[in-house]
Amino acid sequence: MRYKAVLFDLDGTLIDSEKNYAVSDRQFLSEYGIELTEELQSHLIGIGSSEMLAWLRERHGITEPVETMLAKKNELYLELARRNTEVFPEMRKVLEELSRRKIPMAVASGSSRSVVLELLERLRLERFFNAVLSSEEV
Repeated sequence: MRYKAVLFDLDGTLIDSEKNYAVSDRQFLSEYGIELTEELQSHLIGIGSSEMLAWLRERHGITEPVETMLAKKNELYLELARRNTEVFPEMRKVLEELSRRKIPMAVASGSSRSVVLELLERLRLERFFNAVLSSEEV
């Protein structure tokens, strides 16, 4: 089978980031007096960062702009991610093999573009991808 291109999700697919998001989201939400319950967490999974924050603002009467909230959320996450994020070893092998075969690859993520780009660079994955899309572009 010949692939024309391969599209990857970032969080939980290429990198082991879910624990960092759970910790940083819990801390972030507590600043607004919101408890990260299992029910809330399951509702928020898969939603882009900006969309998630707009929903939280509306539901909890938060007056702070989404952009300000997003900057805080990203910084809390990156503090953890810079120290504790790993590439899944088998995924690195997949990327290397697809690259060897000259198959174009892209990342599409619900995370903020700045977060995605920083993690790809930090983990030395940026060289594999022809395109990076975040929820901010879609």
